[in-house]
Amino acid sequence: MKVWGTLILSVTSVVCWSQNLVPNAGFEQFYKCPGSYNYATNGKLAPGWFSPSAGTPDLFNRCSIGAAGVPENWAGRSNTYAGVGYAGIYMFIAGRENPYREYLQAELLEPLKKGETYLVEFYFRLSSNSKYSIDRIGFLLSDSAYRIQGDGVFPKKSTFEKINYSFNSNRVTASNWVRFAYSHIAIGGEKYLTIGNFSDDHDTRRYLIASSQSTEPMLSRAAYFFIDEVKVIQTSPPPAPAPPILSGYTEVNPDNDYVLKNVQFKFNEYVLLEESFSELDK
Repeated sequence: MKVWGTLILSVTSVVCWSQNLVPNAGFEQFYKCPGSYNYATNGKLAPGWFSPSAGTPDLFNRCSIGAAGVPENWAGRSNTYAGVGYAGIYMFIAGRENPYREYLQAELLEPLKKGETYLVEFYFRLSSNSKYSIDRIGFLLSDSAYRIQGDGVFPKKSTFEKINYSFNSNRVTASNWVRFAYSHIAIGGEKYLTIGNFSDDHDTRRYLIASSQSTEPMLSRAAYFFIDEVKVIQTSPPPAPAPPILSGYTEVNPDNDYVLKNVQFKFNEYVLLEESFSELDK
């Protein structure tokens, strides 16, 4: 049986965002609802997130009825940027012989593809009980995870560091959520994302916030930041798929008539046989 039909091709250009490669991007998931400071020495913070050093990042969530709640907690007062949770890290502490840093590290859902462009994005906010502000925050994309023994400055240089030299020292306070965004062209194989302050105390500009009401001992000497909604998303378009080829035709054009040669029906019925589907899908 020959079946005649008119093939109408409709080509639609669709711009779509790829999936976020960061697990637990908003720190919504937890091993246990946080009640206070994080004392974990094994590096685990939350599903998908861990500390690459001896520093102990903290988790805050609306589930908490203790000092790690949202919006009120030991580090100050802040609503989430989105969802019900966020993380917190020390990025500077004054008066120490050796710098103290905390970092957040996550394993991406898949390695980055060489030559492709990715948006690295997250939101950060100075905690309202911080006694200091600093001028920088950065991230590292690496092909390996890190587990360093100390709690000092990360031993590897950041992929990118956002530095704001123009802050007004008379107006430095806990601000609203600030967007960090960077377009990264992948070397290929990057699998881990690390966030924090990658500069030593000599290079980190800081300013004492006289109006801070901090009473927590470390915060009274520190710049402590909340982090929320972390994303790594491929933004370069994927390669165009090869156009489907109808049997017997090397090229098809809109509004032309074509003979579909592999469309078969059950004997004496109008029910299509399974081997017809691939041709009709094309």
